[in-house]
Amino acid sequence: EYCKSVVLSVEDELGVRTIMEDLLSVITHNTEAPICTAAVLILNTFCANTDVDVSEYLPQLFRGLIGLLARKDEKLLLAAWNCLDAITKKIDVSRTEEHIVSVRQALKFTLLDFKGKELPGFSVPKKGIAPILPIFREGLLNGTAEVKETAALGLGEVISVTGAEALKPSVVNITGPLIRILGDRFAWTLKVAVLDTLSMLLVKVGIMLKPFLPQLQTTFVKAINDPNRTVRLKAASALGKLILIHPRVDPLFNELINGFKSTEDVSIKDTFVQAIRACLEGAGSKMVDAGRRQLTQTLVAMLASPEDSTRMTAAGCLGTLCASLSDAELADLMIQHLLDTDPSQDWTLRHGHSMALSVALKDAPDRVWTHSLEKSVESTITKLVVADRIPICLSGLRSVGHLLKCLLEKDSTQKIVTDLEILLIKSMKSDSNDVKILVAQIVSFLSDSQPGRITGDVQLVPALVMGTKEKNSMVRSCCETALVSLLKLRSAEDMYQNILSSLDVGMQDSLKEVVSRSLRKMAAQPESPVEEIDDTILR
Repeated sequence: EYCKSVVLSVEDELGVRTIMEDLLSVITHNTEAPICTAAVLILNTFCANTDVDVSEYLPQLFRGLIGLLARKDEKLLLAAWNCLDAITKKIDVSRTEEHIVSVRQALKFTLLDFKGKELPGFSVPKKGIAPILPIFREGLLNGTAEVKETAALGLGEVISVTGAEALKPSVVNITGPLIRILGDRFAWTLKVAVLDTLSMLLVKVGIMLKPFLPQLQTTFVKAINDPNRTVRLKAASALGKLILIHPRVDPLFNELINGFKSTEDVSIKDTFVQAIRACLEGAGSKMVDAGRRQLTQTLVAMLASPEDSTRMTAAGCLGTLCASLSDAELADLMIQHLLDTDPSQDWTLRHGHSMALSVALKDAPDRVWTHSLEKSVESTITKLVVADRIPICLSGLRSVGHLLKCLLEKDSTQKIVTDLEILLIKSMKSDSNDVKILVAQIVSFLSDSQPGRITGDVQLVPALVMGTKEKNSMVRSCCETALVSLLKLRSAEDMYQNILSSLDVGMQDSLKEVVSRSLRKMAAQPESPVEEIDDTILR
């Protein structure tokens, strides 16, 4: 109390600077929770009760206090939260843009060393993000288009590190302003920022957004018709998250199917199909039988489309739909269409079939790779990989990748695993650079997504080493990346040494040379996310 009375008596500029600098130094650098807590309590008293203007210290205050929200001590967290709350209640809303930038920078700085998923200070029960929400809300409601975009991005960053329960009190204050922006004519970059934030909110709080469901559905479907491609794709993705909280999914599916049928614009038509696919992933099993059958017929009819993007999105959607079909419907679709490799058919139809099969093996492998179908599936894949058209070969290779992933996850030692890996090895001798690039990408995909090892690594390594000597730079680069993943060079030397000892002398020298020339340098770089090999998703 004595400290509080002392600091509140200070009004001159030098005294204020001394207080702020000393207290900020403690909360920023001191690691002892009791001392930090005491400093925050004094800071709270001063900022909440003084008549002195401390606005010049706001960036440091945001950085120091938001930094404390990553700590674990409950008393310190509560003190920091209360201090942040007191400060934001006194700030000048006309300078919202500055405050948003300061808060975003403070959060970014805090997360640099933070290893958790949710910031403890934003997850204080019944308090959450309330101290900083008014700053973002003001920006969303009354800021310029640029400020609105910055506010939407910043709010998304805050939501991403906040728990669902902590977000609960703020859902209404967050959602309303975001929906309002999407209803107006703003630049596509702002719409994308808002759609990203709403998608993040749907992932976090889900069912809590149920009161906004009609507005969100209308807003997202409208955004699918937007002239900007990125806005359309973000809206399609958001609908896939929204349908998870939908009590009745068929009206939404019907609206999307009708939207797809009523538009003449190919790019918008394709986005509607992608939106249907996103919804199928979350709620395909809830569709009524009649709707599912109608959708199946519609998609099958699109597999021979002369438009590459339409054929691709329809095939992807049909492959995903396989997970929701009845056994009889799936068997009929597989036999009549996806496993049909009749060479007399137009190549576009064969291409559509091949893409749908690869996605079915990705999204519904346990439904497709069954005792009754596996021989036909294997035979079809083998034919696709050596087809007369490169796009069909590529779809066949993607089928190999998705099926191998499924089998390796089950730790399968079946002969089929070896046979599929041999298909990859043989394809590295193709005259097509696209084929060789995809084989390398599939090896990376399997190596990065599997905790274990690919059983055919000793055979795959020589093929990839030869790929690093190709003239085409993309082939070389992809083969090098695949070798880093396959040899587990980022984690240890064991795998590399084991495989090295299994190779003949000439190949040992070649592998050593490529490892020393480029692979060690690549292994020292940060690991990239697992790359998707599915080419039927619009990006």
